[in-house]
Amino acid sequence: MSLAELKEKLIQLEKNFDVTQKQVKKIMEEKQQITQVNHIYCYFNYSLILEHERNSRLILGSFHVKNASYQKKNKPTILMKVNADDNFNFTGKFLTDSQRTVKGFDWKRMNVQNLDPKTHFCLQPIHQNDLPPNEILSFQNFQIKFPLNASVIVEGFAYFDESNDGIPAANSINISL
Repeated sequence: MSLAELKEKLIQLEKNFDVTQKQVKKIMEEKQQITQVNHIYCYFNYSLILEHERNSRLILGSFHVKNASYQKKNKPTILMKVNADDNFNFTGKFLTDSQRTVKGFDWKRMNVQNLDPKTHFCLQPIHQNDLPPNEILSFQNFQIKFPLNASVIVEGFAYFDESNDGIPAANSINISL
């Protein structure tokens, strides 16, 4: 093999290497984009006290939002929607507009136009403006008291500044008695 032929083969190998390297980079970038999909999920955990007081039941619950993505999410907001056959009482540790000077709360209730304040509970954390990657945000220990014969469905959603589309909870609270 002559020196010219060897040089030509080396040039061809280098071209092949460049093409292969570009293809590998393209595949790696595509794979990285797929793995950086926003994985946010939320869920309820709760307990039901069958006869809390005479003729009433009580749900004790918490709502959790997990950021399993690689990016922080800004301005987290949760929405809990309560559908009930009868009157119910929703309580939890959150501030309302009339309590803005009270200390010791981690959540504030937001009034949102076009949402019924009797059935929709929109809450934002007071001391946390974002949800970092691999962190959980929890609204804990809410209570829903309702009559023995009533059915209750509680749905949950998480919202962030990056998207106005609500992320529905993986589960709901559904009590049909």
